[in-house]
Parts: sequence; C-alpha cells; structure tokens
Amino acid sequence: MKKLLAIILILIILILILAIATGAYIWIKNPLGLRGVIQNKIVPNSVEMDESYDHPLFNATQEKQLRDIGLDPVQIPTSITPEQQTCLESKFSPEKIQSMLSGEAPGTLDALKAMICF
Repeated sequence: MKKLLAIILILIILILILAIATGAYIWIKNPLGLRGVIQNKIVPNSVEMDESYDHPLFNATQEKQLRDIGLDPVQIPTSITPEQQTCLESKFSPEKIQSMLSGEAPGTLDALKAMICF
C-alpha cells in the first residue's frame, strides 16, 4: 500500500513539474504568440493594445476577435509576401480562406495557425 501511494505521489509531482516547465517555456520563448493569449485569459485587458489602430487587412470584427484572444493587430504585418501567402494556403482550406476574406472573424485556432506564417 505504501508503495502504491509513493508511486502516485511521484506521478503527481512529475505532472506538476512538467506543467510548470511547459508554462515557463511558453512564457519565455513565446511560441506561436501564445503568451498574449495566456496573459489575456489570466488577466483580461492586461496586454496594452492600440484600440484605434485600423489594420488594412482586417475589418473591425476581425480586429476585435484578435484583440479578444490577446493578439495585437499592430504586430501583424500590413502586407503579405508570396512566401507567407503560400504558408497560409497550406494551413487553411480554400473555403476557409475565402470565408475569412469575405469578413468572417478568425477563431483562436485559426489565429494561432496563421501566426506561424508571420
């Protein structure tokens, strides 16, 4: 019985250490821009964003959606290079690209997929 409790305790400690290490990695290295998303979820409106900025590639709804998930539209390039366009086309289906060009607001997963290309 003691051996089983010791194993369970060790597993719990390992899971906590892995969770802390993963959190530290995301916070320091900021892969895929996740730090802004996590920071916005922990303390909403803690990320300073210029609300008056009008990004030329997004409409107001899309900009609001990006701000809601913690991504600042100011940090997104205003023009897309051919390499970035190819990358985006590989990440999304033609139907999804067309719907976003028509004005559909990107979801959190869509924004994170697209940030890889920038």
